[in-house]
Amino acid sequence: LSFAAPAAAAKIAVESVAALAEAMRTAKAGDVIAIAPGTCTLTEAIAAARQGAKAKPITVRATALGAVRLKSSAVELFKLQAGYWVFENLIIQGVCRRHKYCQHAFYIVGAAEGTVIRNNHLRDFNAAIKGNGIVITAKRLFPSRVLIEGNAFFNAAPRKTARRVTPINVVGGSHWVIRRNFFADFGKVEGNRMSYAAFLKGNSSHGLMERNLVIC
Repeated sequence: LSFAAPAAAAKIAVESVAALAEAMRTAKAGDVIAIAPGTCTLTEAIAAARQGAKAKPITVRATALGAVRLKSSAVELFKLQAGYWVFENLIIQGVCRRHKYCQHAFYIVGAAEGTVIRNNHLRDFNAAIKGNGIVITAKRLFPSRVLIEGNAFFNAAPRKTARRVTPINVVGGSHWVIRRNFFADFGKVEGNRMSYAAFLKGNSSHGLMERNLVIC
C-alpha cells in the first residue's frame, strides 16, 4: 500500500502543526509532505485546497503506520476541496470531550476528485470520512473517483450523540471505491441509535464496495 512519489516531486518534511498547515497551503502537484514521527494535537481544520494532478498527486504521509498519531478536537480535521490528494499511514483520533463535535477526520467536498485515503487508522469520530457537495458558481459539485482502501475504522466506546454515526458517509459522490477496509465498534446510544459502517446515498452513482470486513 505504499505510494511511490514521482521522481521530480518535492519532499517536504514537517515537524509541527503549523508547518503541516503551511505545507498543505502551498503544496504543488507531486509534492510529498512527510510528517515527522510523534504525536500531536490539532484543534482546527486544515484545508487541502491546492490542486494536484492525476499523475502527480499531493501526498501527506507518515513513513509507516504507527509512526505518526494525530489527535483532533476539530469538528473536521482535513477539509479536502481540490483534486488528487493522497493521505496514508496516519493514525488519527478524535479527542473531543463531547462526541457531537468530533465529526470528521476527512471532509471531502466539491472538486476533490481523485482523493485517496489509504492505510490509515481512524478512530473516535462520528463519520470519519464524509463526502458532500458544495455550491460553486451556482452549481452543486460533488467529489468523484475517490478511493478509500486498506483503512481501519473503529471507536473506543459507543458515541454519545444523536448525530449520524457512519464511518464512511458519502452524499452524491460518483465512482467512489471502498475496498478492503475494517469496520468495528461504530454504534451510538442517543437519537435513533442506528449506525451504518458505510453508505453512498443522495444520488451517488457507480460506487463500488468490496472485500471490506464489518464487525458490529
